[in-house]
Amino acid sequence: MTKTKNIIFFIFTPSVFNYSIIQESIIFRIMKEAFILGIFGGLIGIPLAVLFMLAINNLPIMEDMALVTMNFPTYIRAIVVALLLGAIGGIYPSWRATKMLPVEALRYE
Repeated sequence: MTKTKNIIFFIFTPSVFNYSIIQESIIFRIMKEAFILGIFGGLIGIPLAVLFMLAINNLPIMEDMALVTMNFPTYIRAIVVALLLGAIGGIYPSWRATKMLPVEALRYE
């Protein structure tokens, strides 16, 4: 079952009658996915940044220049930026999903 069909199934369950609760649930689900993707992006990006940092430091042209280093606060900032970018990237799709009619969502499947 695709994500849109899951959302439509959730909307039509008999235990949910309040439309604002449905909208909040849709926003929560999409934003949760955006945060998870942001965390994974940060966790994948940090080792890649370390590899690039090591590659740059080992270049012969970099012998007389300052070495590139990363410390713990830089890693924390990278995770926070990844989370913020994930949240920003999830705002519009979640807002758009709440405005969509179930019939419209199923039409594009």
